[in-house]
Amino acid sequence: MTLEIKRLQTGDESLFAETVNAVRTPYGELDASSEYIEEFLAKNDHYLIVAVIDARPVGFVLGYRMARMQRQQAMMCLFEIDVLPAYQRQGIGMALIEALKRICVEEGIANMWLDTSESNTAAIALYQKAGGVQRAIDGAGFQWNF
Repeated sequence: MTLEIKRLQTGDESLFAETVNAVRTPYGELDASSEYIEEFLAKNDHYLIVAVIDARPVGFVLGYRMARMQRQQAMMCLFEIDVLPAYQRQGIGMALIEALKRICVEEGIANMWLDTSESNTAAIALYQKAGGVQRAIDGAGFQWNF
């Protein structure tokens, strides 16, 4: 079992579709044109990083680089992370977060953040292990900063 962590870019359209259909199936099958997928992958501020084992996608993290008003340095929103149940608690989620953190360092992105609810205990444990700092949001759960 060899884990490969790969940021998808233009030319990875089939892996994009395979990832959505394999990992996000509980949320519905892919409903996007090939043109939309190409445009999505071509955007430099979209970061779709996929975990692949034996040529099969088993997880992903999706981040968006966002401009800030008060300073020139961008921030990263970790928008979504998911790993297939059979591959959870094996370090894949951590590897995906670490890959996104490395991109932040390489590209001079000031910080990475995400929101989560109090009930998402598995995600909270992952974010803590990944070095996230929790900050309460009034009545809406927590924000994590890396």
